[in-house]
Amino acid sequence: MTTIPSRLAQTTRISRTLEEARQRSTALYRNFYRSAPEICALYALDVPPSTLRAKFRTQFEKNKTIKDLAVLDLMLLKAQQEYQETMNGWKQVPHIMKWFAEEEAPARPEGFLEKFYASRDEGRGPVVMARVSWQNERIGWVDRFNIVALSPPVASASKTTSTKVITLMLDTLYHASA
Repeated sequence: MTTIPSRLAQTTRISRTLEEARQRSTALYRNFYRSAPEICALYALDVPPSTLRAKFRTQFEKNKTIKDLAVLDLMLLKAQQEYQETMNGWKQVPHIMKWFAEEEAPARPEGFLEKFYASRDEGRGPVVMARVSWQNERIGWVDRFNIVALSPPVASASKTTSTKVITLMLDTLYHASA
């Protein structure tokens, strides 16, 4: 698909009245609403157009109480840019799915004990990272007791030697963090 950058471009406008800003907002909402099936097809989303339309509606309704014209104009400009970038295919699937991130995120703990327990979950404690080298060449990273990443030089080194180097690093890390 050929992208024409100016296809959906609009000049920056300043609303003179709240009614004019409301009309522009309604027109932009309709553009988003009508293009939901095209967005789903363009980005091959696993989300039906109805869910996308509901998300657009909640975003527009969230800001319907704003009465400051300067703020409204800025929000309309940013929303128009978002629409143009989305419809021209200048985004990737994670950018689109970020619209749904707040719905999928787990609830944050509220009380002291819940926060304490959440910080003690496996993998969420303090991480000590160290660089592992083999013959002055970085071969990877080690955190506490897990090998995070290894580069190809490990494969060329003898297994026993590389295992000794990594074990030595892990022992050093353990004693340094204890």
